[in-house]
Amino acid sequence: MSYDFSQRLLWLFLLILPVVIYLFDRLMREKLFRWFQVRPGSRVKYLVLRGCAFAAFLLFLTFTVLALAGPHQDKKEKKKRQLRGDEILLMVDVSRSMLAEDVYPSRLEKVKIDLEEFIWKNKGSRIGLIAFAGDAVIKCPMTTDSWFAVQAVRELQAGSVGRGSTSLASALRKSLAMLPPGETDSPSRNILIFTDGEDHEEDPVEAAQKIEAAGGRLLLIAVGNDRTGARIPVVNEDGTGSFLLHEGREVWSKTDLTVLHKITQNCRNSALIPALDGSYDLFEHYQAFSEKVGTTSGVTGEIEVDVEAEYIITPFAWAALIFLSLYIVLNTLAGRAIRFE
Repeated sequence: MSYDFSQRLLWLFLLILPVVIYLFDRLMREKLFRWFQVRPGSRVKYLVLRGCAFAAFLLFLTFTVLALAGPHQDKKEKKKRQLRGDEILLMVDVSRSMLAEDVYPSRLEKVKIDLEEFIWKNKGSRIGLIAFAGDAVIKCPMTTDSWFAVQAVRELQAGSVGRGSTSLASALRKSLAMLPPGETDSPSRNILIFTDGEDHEEDPVEAAQKIEAAGGRLLLIAVGNDRTGARIPVVNEDGTGSFLLHEGREVWSKTDLTVLHKITQNCRNSALIPALDGSYDLFEHYQAFSEKVGTTSGVTGEIEVDVEAEYIITPFAWAALIFLSLYIVLNTLAGRAIRFE
């Protein structure tokens, strides 16, 4: 047995105080009994009942403290868990257009929120992260450390990678270096690309086809409004906020699905999620994608996991209630036992 709040067991030392009070009370009552000439038989009966009542009171306090300490029985079980064992490479567009707020709180921040939840749901998989704009930078190498991957996602910032334009092709070429062919026993190699589709550089289709030839599968997630678009907020040198200007006019960024559609049309093992400015469940879409382009045969392993502790507070609480009731009854009987000569 263990306790959630074991420090509360120190309260048991406070039971010394009622013991001292009881002994002092007993001494004072002895003097009163001699003064008022209480019958010897009733005196003995009173002291026995009074002593039993005090013992019940101490037990009431003891079980109350034990209940408040949160007693529970720890259990461990061995369970079979399906470990996906996938290789998942996350590629996130961090160009300045991802600051647009047509998705709350912004395109990039929404992606970061979705990815954090997605990573925790894919424990057992090797996950890597590439941030791209005009260039592409590896932010997290392939790892099974979910916490490390989540921290890398949290640190993503718009405009933090090289040139300000967007080059999906350079990001795809960088992914080839992270997922070289023939060097893994993973059941699947999936590349998830989060972007608003604005590509101002070379055609990425050729790079996407090379990834497919190396065994990679592309899941493209388009974020942002593709109809009206949104302005791009910036912070001025004096700390005030405004919107990005080009030749004196505010820049409106619209999500462009053209390049993304072109990739899915030329790569058999690819799919597009037009999330745009709506809500979607990334993990469910990922599972559907895995089933569509090929099953992911996870590795079944037997692992030891903690099972929810079996709390045993109720028996202690009932015992405390019983002894409190016993104390009240015995204390009442002790008061009625007194007989004077």
